[in-house]
Amino acid sequence: MAKQRKGGLIWTIFVWLGVFLITLFFGLLVMPFVLFRASHIIHWFATMWGRTLLLLSGSGVTIRGQEKVYREGPVIFLSNHQSMFDIGVFYRVLEVAVQFRWMAKSSLFKIPIMGWAMAGAGYIPVERDDRRKALQSMFNAAEQIRLGKSVIIFPEGTRGKPDG
Repeated sequence: MAKQRKGGLIWTIFVWLGVFLITLFFGLLVMPFVLFRASHIIHWFATMWGRTLLLLSGSGVTIRGQEKVYREGPVIFLSNHQSMFDIGVFYRVLEVAVQFRWMAKSSLFKIPIMGWAMAGAGYIPVERDDRRKALQSMFNAAEQIRLGKSVIIFPEGTRGKPDG
């Protein structure tokens, strides 16, 4: 059984406030680059954002086999989506060296600042309730791959239980 941290509710509020403030900080920093669709710079800021959130969360991340990550060309990464930390872990493992684009539910692109940054970075919205639009998202991902960018997909489409 996991050890319960003292002040659980207070700690949770503190952490989510920190996530909000860090996201707002990086989001405001990146806005000038969004106007010019400077996707590489926006992706760099997103990488720093993800790494900062992991660092401040106090979560230990052990990476085994990072040397096996293919860095010479575009790759499609598939992963189960088990927690919010998946995002930060991908940014940490792939770092800035691998230019990648997320496929993410379209509603995230409607969130002010964060959604604008995601669009500016060239991340790919997926309209999960419309098959035709979802197929177009796959074509958009294929175009990113042709342009030399890797693509990250959570095939389950949402966070799932650890056992599948």
